[in-house]
Amino acid sequence: MLSFGNSEGTGGKDLTADILLVNDIPELNALTSAQVKDKIIFVNSPIDQKIINTVDSYLISAKSKLLSASVIGKKGAKGLIIRSLTTASDDVPHAKMIYYEPDDRVKIPAVTIGAKSANELEMLLKKQTVKAKLNMSAESKGETINHNIIGEIPGKKDSKVILLGAQLDSWDFAEGAHDDGTGVVQCLEVLRAIKALGIDNNHTIRVVLYANSENGGQGREGYAAYVKKKDEKHIFALGTDSGGYSPRGFSLDMAPQRRRLIFDWKNYFLPYGVYDFDQTYAIQDISPLKKLDIPLAELVVDTQRYFDYHHSSEDTFDKVNKRELLLGAVAMTQMIFMIDKNW
Repeated sequence: MLSFGNSEGTGGKDLTADILLVNDIPELNALTSAQVKDKIIFVNSPIDQKIINTVDSYLISAKSKLLSASVIGKKGAKGLIIRSLTTASDDVPHAKMIYYEPDDRVKIPAVTIGAKSANELEMLLKKQTVKAKLNMSAESKGETINHNIIGEIPGKKDSKVILLGAQLDSWDFAEGAHDDGTGVVQCLEVLRAIKALGIDNNHTIRVVLYANSENGGQGREGYAAYVKKKDEKHIFALGTDSGGYSPRGFSLDMAPQRRRLIFDWKNYFLPYGVYDFDQTYAIQDISPLKKLDIPLAELVVDTQRYFDYHHSSEDTFDKVNKRELLLGAVAMTQMIFMIDKNW
């Protein structure tokens, strides 16, 4: 098992209680406080494998109040055990961030377990009472400073900025190769390719590697605040944070007239298997720039394997295919080149 990110612990003491199984929100809502009080709630709600886009499936589960320690705690529970949000059927636990509400009188501890253990625990609970004993030393020790890393090629025509963004941090128990080492490499590769090809870029092409994406997003919020304060003109921002898998397209979060300009370039991308320009969200670290009316885009990749490794100890360098990784960098470089020459 793994402690949830940001979870409070048990103060180094054993927390022992009966486990109560919950599979969905209606079941949770139907439980009275008397039924929940002093129990450890076990949420065994797998992500929906029938949804083709695994990102959509993950987000539906991740936003569920089943995963809220506050919701469970307010009903009187002592702790929370959650089935990992994974597409794999192994027993590797996958971490997630958990948040407490300011008015929470008690911040209950939360852990996650692998899919295999979750299935076995549910079968056992259908036969008998099961107790859990948790002992967690997790605690918050305040905040410290961590910095975004920024590099750029100045524009030859003007100082308007085309932004490339990826996150620098990863979960502490893993290498974070796909999340988001691959994104970092792809952003750097765009700059390298532009210099190696001797391209005279019209606008400044800037890479921002965001700090603290996994624990609150202060890096992305800080950069957006900096852009607003400096009144820097950004004409486009492209994020990559879905793993280094084969590129399939770009999600375009921008005004319809801007989308139509990019649609006209589709045929240039088709030889690389990049065809999907229909999605309309950019949820990664560039997202705070939307408040400044900056057109956003996100690299869309084949994510069928992403949540096998996401936020787990399995997210290691050997899972990255160099050819797929570089195909994504090629698609990104082409998009940045087209924006630079035409916007």
